[in-house]
Amino acid sequence: IKTYIDEIIKSLRIQRDDFQINYIDIPGEDSKQLQKNTDVIKKINKLILKFENILEETLDILQLKTEQEKITIRKMQKKETVLDENHPHYLNEDYRGTKPVKIKFMDKEKNIKNWTDVFAFVCNELLRIDREKFKDLRKDKDFNGRSRIYISRRKNEVAKPRKIKYNYYIDGNLSANHIVDIIRKLLRIYSISERDVVIYLRKKFT
Repeated sequence: IKTYIDEIIKSLRIQRDDFQINYIDIPGEDSKQLQKNTDVIKKINKLILKFENILEETLDILQLKTEQEKITIRKMQKKETVLDENHPHYLNEDYRGTKPVKIKFMDKEKNIKNWTDVFAFVCNELLRIDREKFKDLRKDKDFNGRSRIYISRRKNEVAKPRKIKYNYYIDGNLSANHIVDIIRKLLRIYSISERDVVIYLRKKFT
């Protein structure tokens, strides 16, 4: 819209200037005809002013729209981090399409941003408890996928590697439910109850 109005104003100014040169600034021009030509110039100037006002109003509207969009984005971002403290979640649930914002594991808790953070936090805590159990995970066929390794000290063995404690790397390209399944397997290896992991999700707004 702005470009279109700019082009109209530019065109009107060119017409005005051409008219000024060809019909106003001519020596010996008839006074009546000169007055008519002057009136045309005035009309063109009024049109230019009208479109300049329209342009100014349009820019104000566009700026307001931009500000409103920014406010909407900020509100959405705020909603994304709102914690639903009243609804704790456990590992036996379906987490498709969810966004975690906090996790509690035994005596530890942490604010998080995504499911890879959940995976990393649990792994770090398990390493803190007993890192010896991690050594054989790479070779455990029941733990890993058919052609995929989820935890390794070799960075090139995992997809989208995310570094955790003691130079281990975890797969950073897993779905929420896949991560939950892996955590459940880890807890069984460590003989830890699944109820010791509590996940809080972003609060849903309607």
